[in-house]
Amino acid sequence: VQVLRDRAAWERAWTAFHRGAGAAPAPAVDFAREMVVIVNDGDRSSGGHAIRVDGTSPGPDGGLVLHATRTSPGPGCMSTMVMTAPADIVRVPRAAGPVTLAVRAVAAPC
Repeated sequence: VQVLRDRAAWERAWTAFHRGAGAAPAPAVDFAREMVVIVNDGDRSSGGHAIRVDGTSPGPDGGLVLHATRTSPGPGCMSTMVMTAPADIVRVPRAAGPVTLAVRAVAAPC
């Protein structure tokens, strides 16, 4: 989980996320009221994996809890044999405290 609370950090992360490959400019964010969170689920050895932020709730110490769903291929499912790196980028209300991640794992049916 990467929490971005200012424009400069957001622009650097946006460029890195797109590997500098001529990406469009980073979307506008009102950092006085919002922040950006990148949830990266790491490298996977096949397709069919995803991570999605479903919502938020207040967390301890003025923080924020991100509720996410991690999807993987179900038993016996066929998937592409290619390296993937599931990620989600979300704009959320600004919180001064820590950001934590609560993940629900599901297996996609074939």
